[in-house]
Order: sequence, then C-alpha cells, then structure tokens
Amino acid sequence: AAEALASTGGAPLKRGRATVPLAGIDVPFHSTQLAPGVEPFREYLLSKIDSSSVDYSTLHNRYIPNLTGLPFEVSRDYFKLVHDLTESLAIGKKLQKWD
Repeated sequence: AAEALASTGGAPLKRGRATVPLAGIDVPFHSTQLAPGVEPFREYLLSKIDSSSVDYSTLHNRYIPNLTGLPFEVSRDYFKLVHDLTESLAIGKKLQKWD
C-alpha cells in the first residue's frame, strides 16, 4: 500500500504528531477508541446524502482532506489505493462491482 501511495506522488502513511493510520477506517474518525462508531456514522451519512444528486465532476481533481493527500478522483485506481491503505470492507465491495 505504501508503495502504491508513493508511486502516485503521495507520502507513505505513518504515525506522526497529527497522523495515526487506522486500518479499516474510511470515514472521518481519528482514534481506534471511536472505531465502534464508524459503521453508524457511515449509515448516517448514507441516509443523508443522495448519491444520485452528487455531481462528482465538481469534486474531481480537487483536494478534499483525505488519507491519500492526493486530489480526489472517481477511478478504480484511486479507490484501489484507498482500499489498500484502509482495508475498508465498504470500498472493497465497491471495487468488486467496479466495471
């Protein structure tokens, strides 16, 4: 995963003063103590955001604070990178269905 990030120009994830990589965390959570809240928070977000009304073109190539440090894009490679870094089950399911 670190190699994938480095190959895209990003820095490898490692623990720092303000950074703690957390496997499986793909929504904004900053502590393993909060891990039990990840799924309820994801469900809450999904209930409030109608994905059919999101214009992804307005997000493409824009920096959105995320764990990659790279501009956002809707591509299999980008999602694979995020999956490699987080081992997210939700992103893994999306990748399995990606065409």
